[in-house]
Amino acid sequence: MQASHLQPQEVSTPDAESLVRDVDFPAMQDGSLYRFSFNLETLKNDEQREEIIAWYIEGLEQAIDREKDHFRQIRNSEGRPIAFCDPPLLFNIQANWAAGLTFVSVHPSYQRRGLGSRLLQWFCEETDKNDRFAYVLASPEGVPLYRRLGFEIVSVVPTSEGNISSMLRQPHGIPKAIEAYGIDMAKGFGIQNTGS
Repeated sequence: MQASHLQPQEVSTPDAESLVRDVDFPAMQDGSLYRFSFNLETLKNDEQREEIIAWYIEGLEQAIDREKDHFRQIRNSEGRPIAFCDPPLLFNIQANWAAGLTFVSVHPSYQRRGLGSRLLQWFCEETDKNDRFAYVLASPEGVPLYRRLGFEIVSVVPTSEGNISSMLRQPHGIPKAIEAYGIDMAKGFGIQNTGS
């Protein structure tokens, strides 16, 4: 598989189950944010795992129904989804609109092939079109990727799974916008800034 030939494409409601079962659920189980947020013992019980998956599928179907033009997925040559991301979530930080990305998921077998970067590039292009800041909450594993795309760490929360970093990317073409607007992400989210 050549990752350079794969492009983000739209998502439809019937895609939700395969996106959860084939991409997101396998991808998130190894992530530090997931390990920090959920009791991993729950995943050892098939019935509870299926309840979590069913709940997530239902929520994703509803989200796609509302925002289907804004989700993106990448499929392999057989047409199976192997990566996807959610639509930019708009929120206000100290009177400045930012677009937040809740998740980018790549199936473990396809990680480190540029698919996550491709989805993030799409997200950055969308935020640049509207001169918006881009915001992500990054696990330790994700920080290098986000930095390559211009995100800066603006606050850090230490956890048992490593530092969870709030990262902000300035709108394209607006130099030093974070400083120019005087944005304090920690203050904007009501957390203590512990530095990078």
